[in-house]
Amino acid sequence: MQLLEDKNDIGENLQKLKVVWAVLLTSQLFLLLLAFFAKKELFDLNFSQPLAGKNPVMVLVAACLSLTAFVLSFVLKAGMLKQAEEQQNAAFVRSALVLSCALCESISLVGLLLAFAADYPYFFLWFALGIFGIILHFPKKKHLIAASYKK
Repeated sequence: MQLLEDKNDIGENLQKLKVVWAVLLTSQLFLLLLAFFAKKELFDLNFSQPLAGKNPVMVLVAACLSLTAFVLSFVLKAGMLKQAEEQQNAAFVRSALVLSCALCESISLVGLLLAFAADYPYFFLWFALGIFGIILHFPKKKHLIAASYKK
C-alpha cells in the first residue's frame, strides 16, 4: 500500500499527509523528552550566561547551519511542489513535506547537540525554531489539487 495512491482521492491523501506531519511534529517532543531525561539540569533555565554561551564559535556555527536549514526547507519544498504540479505526481507532495520537515527537525537536532556537547542553556531556541518550521509546513489541500487537477 502506497502512502499516496495514484487514484484521485485528494481528501484521503490529505489525511495521510496530515498523519505524517503529526508524526514528524511529535518526534520533536520525543527529542525534548530525551534531553530532559538525559540531562535534567539543562531545564533549570539559568539565563545568567550570555546568549553565545561558553563556546560562542560553536553556537554561531550552529545558528548559521540552523538558519540555512530553515530557509532551505522552504526553498526546496517550493521547488518540489512546482515539480509535483508540472509532472502531475502527488508523491512529490509527500516528498516535499517529508524533506522540509526533516530539515526543520535537523534544527532541533543541532539544539540537542548544543545541549549535550556544550551544556548550552538556550538550546530550546533551536527546538522552538524547528517546531515552528514544522508547523509552517502543515500540508495543504491546494498542493494536492495542483498535482492532480489534470488527471
